[in-house]
Amino acid sequence: MPSSNATPGRVWKRKRRQSKSKEENQGAKMKGDQSNEPPKAAGSFDASKLGAEGNHAALTVERVVRRYPKLERRLYEPLVLVHVIDPVRGVRFNNTNDTTDDTLDKLRRSFINGIATICDFRKGGDTVTAAALQATPEHTVIWLSANKTPSAKTVNYLEGILAILTEVTVEKRSSTSEEIIRRIIEFCEPRLSHYCNELVKELPKCLNKIKSLEEAVQLTDSDPELSKAIQWLQEMQKLTLQQEKPIKDIMNFCIRGRCFSPTLASLARRETDMHKPITRAMHYVGRLVVYLKCARALVDGALDLPQLLDGYQLRICESPNYVQSPLNPEQSTLAGIVGRMFQGSIADQTRSDLERLDIFCDIPEKLKDACTFRTRVHAELLLVDKFRSNKWEFFAGDRYVGCSKPACFCCYHYINSLPERYFVAQCHNKVYTHWRAPDLTDIHDFSAAKVREDALNVVIAKLRTEAGEDSAAFRFHYRFYVGASIERGIVKLRHAYAPSPVDAR
Repeated sequence: MPSSNATPGRVWKRKRRQSKSKEENQGAKMKGDQSNEPPKAAGSFDASKLGAEGNHAALTVERVVRRYPKLERRLYEPLVLVHVIDPVRGVRFNNTNDTTDDTLDKLRRSFINGIATICDFRKGGDTVTAAALQATPEHTVIWLSANKTPSAKTVNYLEGILAILTEVTVEKRSSTSEEIIRRIIEFCEPRLSHYCNELVKELPKCLNKIKSLEEAVQLTDSDPELSKAIQWLQEMQKLTLQQEKPIKDIMNFCIRGRCFSPTLASLARRETDMHKPITRAMHYVGRLVVYLKCARALVDGALDLPQLLDGYQLRICESPNYVQSPLNPEQSTLAGIVGRMFQGSIADQTRSDLERLDIFCDIPEKLKDACTFRTRVHAELLLVDKFRSNKWEFFAGDRYVGCSKPACFCCYHYINSLPERYFVAQCHNKVYTHWRAPDLTDIHDFSAAKVREDALNVVIAKLRTEAGEDSAAFRFHYRFYVGASIERGIVKLRHAYAPSPVDAR
């Protein structure tokens, strides 16, 4: 009831305002329901509208279709920005959440990784391969996927390897391993030749770097292991300089030097230049050794886990087509992207930091160039999505997908956010603008739409955090270096924020 002091005119005006406000709220609600525009919180589900049957009960086909493009843009804007600043978001690491102590589990995972690795025969990313084992009442199904659908040549090659493994016995272990290695070298010759050629280039630089470090701190006098490691590198250099240098001989020589890895790794940590020849040389040695280890893992798996190949089937998961970038290069400005990623003072501070960084990195031009790409679904995501959507069982209940390369930044965080808790063994922390989440093939599957969106929101949050941390780190470097000396600061900033070299996936 109005106050007794209120005049009839004031009471009428108050009621009129209340009535008008109520009409506007109702009209806005109706307009929101009928509009084709995405809701204000596009890209995240409104929990207040969810039904009692589950957190996707309020979804409709129209809502799923309407959210999809907005969610894609929310992903790719921070993805492109982070990639332009530095596509390597940290060091490569192994997942420490592996709690299995089961020797058979580890053997089976090595077997799966071996299958994936020996099918990745060319540099460039198209042949990056993933593998997984499906358990059925009748037999094991070996699933294979790649960034680009595996060719008939790859399938025939792998079927030949698996046929040999089904016949292996303890007595024939050595001969079987030799035959598999021969086939691997023949099939993977493009990639293995690349590793050998790069190793030939890096070995002289590696030895010169070790010599300079040796002269600086007299290392060899106190470390006999280093003397042996240097001798091994020199002998390998002689081998690579021969006119006839079979890949297998170089691979065998590399595996003989595994005992020197800790010594050379400790020496590599002393490298301060960007090229890091010791690190690079040891990288190529390690890549050549991997293929020999895979051959051994396949033979060990066939002997110790014969049920894996008992009546097995080999199935191929086809890769979807490329999709053009959803970003418009002309509209993807630094100010616009930061303004949509952050709010208020955080957006202003981040924009200011990155505009300073633009002095050294030419961010706007790089953003424009980076927005023109085609996306594809990575091999491991294809298999994870295949098993999820079909509710298939993994062999021995081990939700593991092997891959010929460690997971990228986006794959790692996407897979780890899924409710099934798949295990991702490694991550190389690189960001690729062409990355894409598995496609939503059935827009009526609201549960799948919700899981996909939740996982993408995790990736988006991680990317935004990376961009914010880059901004804060740059602010520190800018104040520390430029405050002391503008000229010296520019040199150091360019060195600190130069994009790290990225191997093609």
